Amino acid sequence: VLVKEERLKSTPKLEKALQLLERGSHGLWELAVDRENHGSAIFDHLVLTLLLAVLESVSLPAVANALAAFWALAVSQECRNTLCSLNVLPAILSTLDDKLAPHEALDDSLQDDLRKMPSFRSTETDVYRV
Repeated sequence: VLVKEERLKSTPKLEKALQLLERGSHGLWELAVDRENHGSAIFDHLVLTLLLAVLESVSLPAVANALAAFWALAVSQECRNTLCSLNVLPAILSTLDDKLAPHEALDDSLQDDLRKMPSFRSTETDVYRV
């Protein structure tokens, strides 16, 4: 289901797979917004790893659903610990760079502001690409 854009050829089978990916990621987002689900077995290491893999998809709706699910899960300490162990933040930043930069969704001033934010820094001199 997760294919690189260079090799993407639209076929009915691929379209169906992308549709299922979008529905599945949307369902995970819906579960993630309910904080009662954060401590349950729903968002275990395997599910979060699979959700992380969705960030590589060519389906922008599926990617947006995964990003929204991560955002919703970040309010829970238990989920945050798992997200950190999976290095989700660098993956999110890389996804935003890959998916938004070609579409020029962020203007230069906004990108400069994001680069200055402390949460995007790994050290005083090292700044993650945004």
